[in-house]
Amino acid sequence: MTQTRPCEGFCQTCPDPQEVAYILEPRGFSLHFQLNSQHSYNLPDLPAQYHYRDAQGTEVIFLAGKDHPEPGTRFPAHQSRWWVFCGSSHFTFNLVAQELASHWGIAWVGDHARAEQSIA
Repeated sequence: MTQTRPCEGFCQTCPDPQEVAYILEPRGFSLHFQLNSQHSYNLPDLPAQYHYRDAQGTEVIFLAGKDHPEPGTRFPAHQSRWWVFCGSSHFTFNLVAQELASHWGIAWVGDHARAEQSIA
């Protein structure tokens, strides 16, 4: 099944950003944006963000730490949060989502999780 909607996932571990780069770079991804963690007195801390992109426009966003939901919403227990966005290659999109899930046990939520269940 071809999945094109962005997939969002939660992980029980928080890998080192260098390990994430080590996995993604051989697959053609490079870091194109990084934001250090943000601390505020009034709001929950925001984890560091790492945005990777390949030549086909596929994007992986990795939040290196717990993310906090907006009031009225809930997130599963997690130590890091992830997104994968499709570029021009559906194959790459699905492959990287499956490889990330396999490597770190990322639990994809929403449509991508249903697509993965229908493949299995």
